[in-house]
Amino acid sequence: MLLLRNDPLIENIKSDYIKIEKLMLEMKEKKLTGFFEVNLGKFRDILIYNSGKVVKVLQINSNFRTINKDKVVLDLVKSEAVFSAYRMKESYLKALLFSIENVPLYKNLSSDFVDIRKLLKKLEKDKFSGVIYVRWNKRSEGIILMDSGSPKASAYMEEKIVMEGAEALETIILETERKMADIDVITDR
Repeated sequence: MLLLRNDPLIENIKSDYIKIEKLMLEMKEKKLTGFFEVNLGKFRDILIYNSGKVVKVLQINSNFRTINKDKVVLDLVKSEAVFSAYRMKESYLKALLFSIENVPLYKNLSSDFVDIRKLLKKLEKDKFSGVIYVRWNKRSEGIILMDSGSPKASAYMEEKIVMEGAEALETIILETERKMADIDVITDR
């Protein structure tokens, strides 16, 4: 799951209920699009915002699951959590939500057996609309949002270094050819 951290509002703030409520209110008032991350040590809670409204709440450890927003507030109150908030472009938010809410058409395709260029050509020919999610390890991942067979948005992230657009698409292709990656192709069909 690609959570772009290149446009922080705040980072690594120790939690207290007043600060958290103030930040959540600010995100709502400013109609921000992005996410609020609460690091609780063993797991992380993620509140995904679109135009100031919470649209999805996730809990992440080795996998992710959807949870209730109130659970996040309880986690913050009872623990020494560290929280951060990031802005995110709407196209990447759309790709993130799409990849969470839909089932992969193909999951964990290995780039050792699948040529990424041929896969993109096939998806272009099929007028594919959806998301291609690529991960190389826990620190490197990429996402391609496609509409009617054409890439509409791409992002590549390694640690906190983020690339977007054509540069990201080219990096995703080159890195996938250079080293082993797992590829998910996600559609709503």
